Amino acid sequence: MIVALAWNSFIDSILVPLREKFAFLGIIGYLIYAIVITIVAVLIVASYVHFIEKLEDEKDKNSE
Repeated sequence: MIVALAWNSFIDSILVPLREKFAFLGIIGYLIYAIVITIVAVLIVASYVHFIEKLEDEKDKNSE
C-alpha cells in the first residue's frame, strides 16, 4: 500500500505540470492515469496467478 501511494505521488507530480501546460488534460489526465494503472494492476495479478498455477503444476508432477 505504501509503495502504491509513493507511485501515486510520483505520477501526480508528473501530471501537475502537464495539466498546467495543457488545460484540457484536467479530468481526462486522471481518467487516462486510472485506466493505465488499472491495466498494469490486472497484468501484474494475472502474471502472478499464472506463475502460481505453474508452480502448483510442477509440484503436482513431482509428487506423482
